[in-house]
Amino acid sequence: MMRPATIGTSLAILALAGCGTDGAGEQAAELPEDRTFVSTSVSEGGEPRPLAGDTGVRLTFDDGQLRAHAGCNHLHGNVRLQDGRLDVNRLGGTEIGCSPELAEQDEWLSGFLADGPTVELDDETLVLTGGETTMVLADSDAAEPDRALEGTRWVVDTVLDGDVASSVPRDAEAHLTFAAGGEVRGNAGCNSLDARYSATGSRLDIEQVVTTNMSCGQHVDRFERTVLDVLSGEPSYEIDGDRLTLTGEEPDRRLRLTAE
Repeated sequence: MMRPATIGTSLAILALAGCGTDGAGEQAAELPEDRTFVSTSVSEGGEPRPLAGDTGVRLTFDDGQLRAHAGCNHLHGNVRLQDGRLDVNRLGGTEIGCSPELAEQDEWLSGFLADGPTVELDDETLVLTGGETTMVLADSDAAEPDRALEGTRWVVDTVLDGDVASSVPRDAEAHLTFAAGGEVRGNAGCNSLDARYSATGSRLDIEQVVTTNMSCGQHVDRFERTVLDVLSGEPSYEIDGDRLTLTGEEPDRRLRLTAE
């Protein structure tokens, strides 16, 4: 079932004097803009804090919005810099079923961001410190080169409608693979999909879309219609590391996909 979720009832930032630890870098004068950072190390009490499996933390700052991901759900909220600390509000996210380990990691990340860590920014390195936790992140352009559109299996994991993010229905499967010869194949959520495409600049021209004709239930069918609506016409696309965002003719309607 697709539904927006709110992480906790209130995620106001606590910016009490004396909280956190002083870092070695320079306190940020402003937040980074239109940049994504990926974690290179996380420590608690001076000791490394292992993250689940091969996951990492990914933070994107864009026009007063913060998007965060640590292996399962996508978190998002309004963000500003207040007295050298992150001030995040209206932090919500998708509600994908995760393993207990990943669910706990999501809760840890949302709590860390909610506690208003201090912000240090030095060129391509971002350091967030809150309590005994220090997170060091690197600019994704240097740490994580963009994946190629062609030849990558892209899996839909989030539907964005304005500021509301919804997860993929549990029984749905949506993925796309763009071939160098101009063919795109995959699944729209329930039905398999074949089409032709061409890429010009940041636009995809997708045509001759053919799908099978099954029904997978109300929620999956509604999700599939959203996927096909975004793909119809000339959606714009943006690749950031291992993430692909497709935006349909309605600019508020977007699909977020992850490379496999």
